Amino acid sequence: MLRRSVLTSLLLLLAAGPAADPCLAQYRMRAGHEAELLQMVKPAGLAPESNEPVVIDAISIADAEVHFRLTAPGQPTVLASVHLVPRACAPATARSGPTFAITSEVLSDTPAVRAAVERLTQSALAADSSGAAFSKALEHGASPEALDVQSPRRVGFTFFAVGLLGVAVAAAAFRARRSAGRLPVRFELRVPHAIPSVLQLVIFSYWSLYDPMVREAAPAIAAQVALGYALDALFSFGVRKQWVVGLGPVPIVLSTNLFLWSLPGHPWVNVLALTVAFGSKALLRRGEHHLFNPSALGMAVIGFANLFHHLPYRDLAEQFALAPNMTELILLLALVPQWRLGTQTVSLGAFVALTSLGTLFYSHDLFAGLSPAWPPMFLPLALLISDPATIPRTGPGRFLFGLAYGALAFLGSFAMTMADHTDYFSKVLPLPLLNLARDRFDRWGGRVHGALALLFRHPLDASPRLAILAFVAVVVWRVSNPVMKQSTLMELERTALLHPEVADRHWDREQACAAHPPYCRPFSFWDELRLRRR
Repeated sequence: MLRRSVLTSLLLLLAAGPAADPCLAQYRMRAGHEAELLQMVKPAGLAPESNEPVVIDAISIADAEVHFRLTAPGQPTVLASVHLVPRACAPATARSGPTFAITSEVLSDTPAVRAAVERLTQSALAADSSGAAFSKALEHGASPEALDVQSPRRVGFTFFAVGLLGVAVAAAAFRARRSAGRLPVRFELRVPHAIPSVLQLVIFSYWSLYDPMVREAAPAIAAQVALGYALDALFSFGVRKQWVVGLGPVPIVLSTNLFLWSLPGHPWVNVLALTVAFGSKALLRRGEHHLFNPSALGMAVIGFANLFHHLPYRDLAEQFALAPNMTELILLLALVPQWRLGTQTVSLGAFVALTSLGTLFYSHDLFAGLSPAWPPMFLPLALLISDPATIPRTGPGRFLFGLAYGALAFLGSFAMTMADHTDYFSKVLPLPLLNLARDRFDRWGGRVHGALALLFRHPLDASPRLAILAFVAVVVWRVSNPVMKQSTLMELERTALLHPEVADRHWDREQACAAHPPYCRPFSFWDELRLRRR
């Protein structure tokens, strides 16, 4: 009966999931910009007066969308249409500029029509990159990136979920008390839960200095923490007949929100990820420990579903790189659990694999790849993948585990990019599979350990300090390369994240670095402090 009540509560919660508040409802396009938009795509050569076999017959603005209709000159039959929508609301496969994404619908599949659609798409992307009329046409000049991440609907739905689960928790606690003769609740503060909670709060605090959306998201994240405690209580009473109250839910929720934000009107995405995370922690276990990294499994389920149907989540990669020394901060913070728990060889192996494959593919002009020092990639590499309960126990096993993670994340990113699909979840999709093979990595590591012992005086698991120094050395070497940090800055300059106004953007690296010194020098915390004091 108890397990049935748990299942019923979760089904009711997920059934209430998808809300009817679409992303497009967050924006409004002012009318009267049709002529300006037509002038903007003039380089495509598809004006109505041109001699092309396919021309732009009409432009219409509907809410936050722009629609171009393509026909043969003087003919009413629509051959194709090209649509511009705010980038945050577009499918993951859409071709995107800084402000809008572009989709098309070809009704007459001929070479001339396909060529016209491609020319119009390229012209619109080029115009969007230079600013043009797109951002001006949005209501109040707001960028599509300025989503209401802590809307009452989003926070309210999460608290509704907390209330629903609270009823189920009360019922489960009552049953557990009847069977045990007392309320089986125990309070315990564990250091392995406190350390990641503090580290994640530091990361959020630093990120929020440069991204106001993080501060706006605080109520939604707080509501998810409450949801995490409710889920933890429900699964604990339902499975283990007792609830150990501590900081355990906090790092799971914070870790999830460092990677995954649902779009406004769709809070069920994060609710589903957290439900999977806490459910796996209670139900899928290997001895006394959970089998999977909870937050990674929750996000991987969302990522796997996104391979087949675009889900309403927000890509946080560019936003996470807004803080100029984010990689350096994560490196300093990661030294705490690495020194205490000995997880440095996992991160070292992942860094080596990503660097090696990136160099190999780039040298053959195959793929630019995931840079291991790029903040959105360095975060899972340094902190997420090294959950001590779900990684191998020996140094060589952990190193091989990290190598496998780096290789799978890189190759997954390459495959998804070649398939014209977002590679956003390539960072988390390999991790559940590697968690399953944890013991195999220990066995493989034992064989490698023997070879290492013959070659080196200090095998990996006998010299943790040496492994930490090696990890710090390769990361410092990578972030000290000026090209790495400058590339991140130039990517930010091309978007509305760093400069909402197009006129303020810099298109030359030297000018950009002169305007934003902390983005071009490693460990430039002092430069940040001086700029903030001005």
